[in-house]
Amino acid sequence: MLNLYTPFPRYENIIIVGDTAAEALATLRIWGRALVGGDIPGMEVLHPAEKMLECTHCAMRDRPKILDAAARRLGVDFILLEENGLSDLNPARMKADLEREGFTVKGLDVRGSAVEVLRRAGALMGEEKHAERMAGDWETRMAYLQELQAASPLPPLRILPVLGIRHPVEDQIYGFLATADSDLTRELMEPLGLVNVVGKRCGEVLPGAVETDMAVMAEFIRRERVDVIALCGDAAAAASLALPLLKEVGTVERPVLLPLPWHCRPMMWRLPRSMEVWYGTLKGI
Repeated sequence: MLNLYTPFPRYENIIIVGDTAAEALATLRIWGRALVGGDIPGMEVLHPAEKMLECTHCAMRDRPKILDAAARRLGVDFILLEENGLSDLNPARMKADLEREGFTVKGLDVRGSAVEVLRRAGALMGEEKHAERMAGDWETRMAYLQELQAASPLPPLRILPVLGIRHPVEDQIYGFLATADSDLTRELMEPLGLVNVVGKRCGEVLPGAVETDMAVMAEFIRRERVDVIALCGDAAAAASLALPLLKEVGTVERPVLLPLPWHCRPMMWRLPRSMEVWYGTLKGI
């Protein structure tokens, strides 16, 4: 069933390492003092109460200067490391070294389904009851979306998904296209019957994303029939890349530009709401 209860937030004197772990705790309304991440674009906007220390790669490479220094300055109660099972960027690999430095370290296994990970996070933080509430909410929303899509499916719209990222300090704009291998495509677009015109691409600079510019996007619009350009992430940043294209393609077969939520696996607890937004927005065009 849907969760209608919003608890008071908990602010813990901890550092969270890993986007998925940070999002799991945020779903339970638990926030740390600082976090290390990098998989979610605009993480500083989604987690404004937590200081972004660095990306996971940098924190693991220069751990003493970044993670150890911050933990000592804050006098944290513990450092929470996510266990993601990856061979390279797995924060759990820092556990032994951090413990040797005298820090208390806890781990959260983020492998598995959204409900499984949420229950683990609830058990770790003593929030089992609220974890069950949120797990029920997630399952209810996903089941409703499946029923809605079955009863009144979206047309197979052809989407050009553009991810806009704005540098938090320099205001530099970066543009990417989500590929067919992206979590956005596999977990959100395909279940809604949508087609990603980008397909599978080589040279991914982010998981499931390739760099883009106006010339690349213009090529897609000329070569493929594009119904919608999805402006994801920082929608204004994505729009600054996509809007000039409309002058080039003219009025014939001009795609619709729509701001729509981004999705990647660490955001799995936001997936039902993001799918609701995509469905409701695209149903109206």
